[in-house]
Amino acid sequence: MRILSLAFAAVLAIASVEPLTVAHARLPVALGSKSQDIPTLAPLLKKVTPAVVSIATRGHVAQQQSITAMDPFLRELFGMSDIPAERQIYGAGSGVVIDAGRGYVVTDSHVLQDADEIVVVLPDGRRLTAMLVGADPETDIAVLKIPALDVTAVPLGDSDLLEVGDFVLAIGNPFRIGQTVTSGIVSAVRRHGLGIQGYEDFIQTDASINPGNSGGALINLRGELIGINAAIVGKGGNIGIGFAIPVNMVRNISDQLIKYGSASHGQLGITVEEFRPEPNPSLSEPRLTGVRVAKIEAGSSGERAGLGIRDIITAANSVPVRDPSDFHNKIGMLRVGEAVELTLLRDGRPLTLRATLSVPVKKTLQGSEISQLLAGATFSNSVTTVFGLGVEVTSVRDGSAAAKAGLKKGDIIRFLNDENVVGIDEFADKVKESPSALFLDIMRDGVAKALLITEKRRP
Repeated sequence: MRILSLAFAAVLAIASVEPLTVAHARLPVALGSKSQDIPTLAPLLKKVTPAVVSIATRGHVAQQQSITAMDPFLRELFGMSDIPAERQIYGAGSGVVIDAGRGYVVTDSHVLQDADEIVVVLPDGRRLTAMLVGADPETDIAVLKIPALDVTAVPLGDSDLLEVGDFVLAIGNPFRIGQTVTSGIVSAVRRHGLGIQGYEDFIQTDASINPGNSGGALINLRGELIGINAAIVGKGGNIGIGFAIPVNMVRNISDQLIKYGSASHGQLGITVEEFRPEPNPSLSEPRLTGVRVAKIEAGSSGERAGLGIRDIITAANSVPVRDPSDFHNKIGMLRVGEAVELTLLRDGRPLTLRATLSVPVKKTLQGSEISQLLAGATFSNSVTTVFGLGVEVTSVRDGSAAAKAGLKKGDIIRFLNDENVVGIDEFADKVKESPSALFLDIMRDGVAKALLITEKRRP
């Protein structure tokens, strides 16, 4: 389970004995001890729980050794034994069968991290060796293939239809205790900005999720898969705030992984910012939503398509754009080489442009080039930052000034000296403006942290 520290909690309380209808889904009923019909989820769960599996992994990772431990003279002098170059690691999570005929299982990419061997355990106890079809860390989605012998799949729903208050069920294998079902509601939709992964459009729920639930199913009362459990907020256990990847994103990426073995995220090479239109006194006209183009990379697909600074993009492929994160997701779910039709306003006039998406131009920057406070670190405008979501720390040399200051590989710098960081060029300019002190707001493993880096002065 990925943790912000990361999971879900709530009990479905039903006070009435009358059948409950939610979003056109009716709870089944069972015969009570006094011949009264009472609501129950048991018939629904008998259909879907066979499709939710447990996943066990084994792998190897490099074992860091100190300079002293690698010195032959010191090793002989002190009788130090050999330290293995690698150490064995084990992992566990959950998964969902989405295609019984072909044996495809979807799970979270982070469940399979560093795995050399993957075993899928079915609810009936069968253990099957799984093959990795493909994984996409940017969306945290992976697809496995198992021998398709008498397995059950869960039907896919439509996560775009979800509303706050809809009842949901979370199914997985928390803490390796065995398959567990919890219930709750959709607490929020379209959650983003958590810094957990590159493309975020989370369903938030209070159905209990705990470590080991990662990759498990979030089900609606029709028995349809509407999300893959991915993250919880807390320090290792459920506190009632958990997140699931919406099934529409899962469907898109899993289709790519099955067809191509990898997912390709197209880019326009532009930076966009939130667009806040002036209040419209006319109640008859709907509120305009969209994003404003703030920057266009030279030679990018956005420039070739004719986009201009301050253009207001209101729709992509005729689907309205809500905000920068929504636009980031809409473009990123299209493959490199695909075309996107952009509906926009330029100086108040409507315009339609067509752009062919390309591979993002990845820039790197050495910290020593802009400040000795950051010497030893390398920065990049990775795919997670193309739309103004920050700058990524791609490496930090041991013992360097950046390492001593507290920076770590994988950190995403979101703010510098309380100013939003929208790209690597802006980051470099802002650092140069503040040579003696840098106040960084970063995301590290999904957790927001503040870091003050100052020039060390001798007394």
